[in-house]
Amino acid sequence: MAMDHDGMRSYAMTLAHRAVKDIRRDGFRQLRGYVDMGLILARGPGQKLFFSTAQRLLAKADSAYYPLVQRMLDEVAENQLCTLAVNLGVEALATGVVELRRQAAQGAHPVWMVWEKLENAEEVNAFHQAVSKAQMQGTRLFCADCEDSTLAQALLHRTSFDCRESLFFLRIKPASVTPDLIRALRAAENAVPLLMVPGEEELKGCFDAAEHLRREKLFFGLFYKLPNGAKLEAEQVHRLAELSCLCVLETQEEKSAQKALQKAVSAQRKAPDAPIFLVDWRTDSRSLEKYISAGASIHLSTPDSRL
Repeated sequence: MAMDHDGMRSYAMTLAHRAVKDIRRDGFRQLRGYVDMGLILARGPGQKLFFSTAQRLLAKADSAYYPLVQRMLDEVAENQLCTLAVNLGVEALATGVVELRRQAAQGAHPVWMVWEKLENAEEVNAFHQAVSKAQMQGTRLFCADCEDSTLAQALLHRTSFDCRESLFFLRIKPASVTPDLIRALRAAENAVPLLMVPGEEELKGCFDAAEHLRREKLFFGLFYKLPNGAKLEAEQVHRLAELSCLCVLETQEEKSAQKALQKAVSAQRKAPDAPIFLVDWRTDSRSLEKYISAGASIHLSTPDSRL
């Protein structure tokens, strides 16, 4: 008898908690074991590629990915870590993808991620309605640019609580990290704030916000747009790693700049020299869309449709 969705989610959460406890107790031998199991159970080329890549990167005992995983285990509360893992790995990239493809096969045009800019309460309400509609078609990934802390809190109190199986990314200014926002993030568990890094010379302005989030064991990342003509240097990567274990990167429209960033991120992933995972927003979002759509009409919804 097939397991229903609630039963499958409960089982996945149990496995996630067990994995965290096993890795904490028995080190990274357990991590390699879970990756091996994931490869055996993987369905489709996308999942197989992910687990085979992870298997290769963790093959060496001195892999730099071990400190990265250890950092997440140390800095993030177990409940939130498991919730984020299940919402991304199971809800968004497994069951959600199946529904998105089914909707596309029936002639609909679903989106795999909804991204909106929220500048007032009316836009928060509209975003909530868009999320509810998109979830019915299988969408489980959402991103919101929140103009201030109050709007971010409103989104968390309403939308993320009503949509517990989805994953929300909130692009916010470091100054938006207030005690009220931290309480809302702690209660939601399915939202990841991305601190918008204003610039290399102003990077220190993010340290207080990062420290507040880290103290509460909340998972968070950075969003950094490289200045025109700038290249991603090793020193920058180390500076960003002092703040968070995740950084989403973007550069200007020119193809040469995008290729340079893609090359730098790829090199860092293959041989990381700092405990941080870098995301090349343009390249990685297109790769993810290609995997999710599998040739169907499934796209990304952004405020300015720049992708």
